[in-house]
Amino acid sequence: LPEPEPEAAAEPVSKVPRDVLTANGCLACHGLDGKVIGPGFNQVAEKYQARADALEYLKGRIRNGGTGSWGDVLMPPMPQLSESDLDRIALWLSEGAEH
Repeated sequence: LPEPEPEAAAEPVSKVPRDVLTANGCLACHGLDGKVIGPGFNQVAEKYQARADALEYLKGRIRNGGTGSWGDVLMPPMPQLSESDLDRIALWLSEGAEH
């Protein structure tokens, strides 16, 4: 009898980019598991994870900031983030913000 095919490994889930979140002050407003001033990262992930364009949408919201998605509190724009750091945060959120 042929041996069964090994099961495919699950897609890797991005690790929390804690260094980037800390260096850019993100954790002052967003908790990993709940609201501080803005929504918790887990809430953001839950809200946008199912969007087909989640990665690009989140990158735009992080880069440009804004209001309205979570009430009237302004999220400041983050022009200082490198593309790499922006990608790390958005990918982590779009994959569920596990930590």
